[in-house]
Amino acid sequence: MAAPTKTMTLAEYLALPETTQPTELLEGVMLQMPAPTDRHQAVVIALLRWLLQTVTDGTLRTAPTDVAIQAQSVVQPDLFWIAPDSACVLVDDRYWQGAPDLVIEVTSESTARRDRQMKYALYERSGVREYWIVDPRDGSVEVFQRTGEGFRRVGIFYADETLTSPLLSASLPLQEVFKGV
Repeated sequence: MAAPTKTMTLAEYLALPETTQPTELLEGVMLQMPAPTDRHQAVVIALLRWLLQTVTDGTLRTAPTDVAIQAQSVVQPDLFWIAPDSACVLVDDRYWQGAPDLVIEVTSESTARRDRQMKYALYERSGVREYWIVDPRDGSVEVFQRTGEGFRRVGIFYADETLTSPLLSASLPLQEVFKGV
């Protein structure tokens, strides 16, 4: 991960030219990251494949797609889903505004701490209904569900187990996700 370049506003971030380089604005600090590893992308594709078969309504997106989740924060979750009745809306065909219903972050060595701490707190404060932290290194998925004002940990599931999403009311055999990674 590159060192933060400068503090900026949401308007300044949104005025930047279009890019495919992973870039986020976290509490006013712009971060640019290198492309994810092949293992990371294989897990994202496996999750996307399952979501495409499981979710029949709403909107499903992958990184790099901007989500202006709070006044000074724009994230690019690896995967996110927006329910049909969600308050998260597309603005000017450019970025999503508000909290997606499901956010999935696939960690790497350079992002794990940020995904588990800073982004966890941001997603919790903003109203994300379900948050998955996927770790390809140990073949695990930690699931958090919104209850009241904050997250409750549903559980941690490993490659030989089946994850059940409370939000989607669907089960995912994790061997499908971690096969070959």
